[in-house]
Amino acid sequence: HDNITLTWLNSKGGYDTFRFRCVNNKTLEATRVNGQQTLPTTPAYNSRGLYNSSNIALVKSKINTNYTQAETVTWLESLFMSPSVYEVDDAGVLSAVIIDQSSYQRFATPDRLMVVEFEITRSILRSSQIK
Repeated sequence: HDNITLTWLNSKGGYDTFRFRCVNNKTLEATRVNGQQTLPTTPAYNSRGLYNSSNIALVKSKINTNYTQAETVTWLESLFMSPSVYEVDDAGVLSAVIIDQSSYQRFATPDRLMVVEFEITRSILRSSQIK
């Protein structure tokens, strides 16, 4: 399983961070966008200009917590309503993500431990210029 670190803007204006160690499913949905070929500024032999295309990809990840206490689950639930949610990579770079509220599930065990499962979506825009 992969690890994902999410950080949220909390109600006091600071950021809270939680590292999820159970990412059990990742999907990639890509949309190719037709580009537009631009004319070269100075005509030259075999020069066709630049071809600009943008490809949009959505990376969806299903995340589970490990077995955790009810207090931690309550704290996480309060953060799910945050308007600012980011994924933090190993280099500390932030990427905005969207939490799918309809995918949220909570499971309890007989010994009062809980598991939370939900899905996040991150958008990637790839621009390329091909000669």
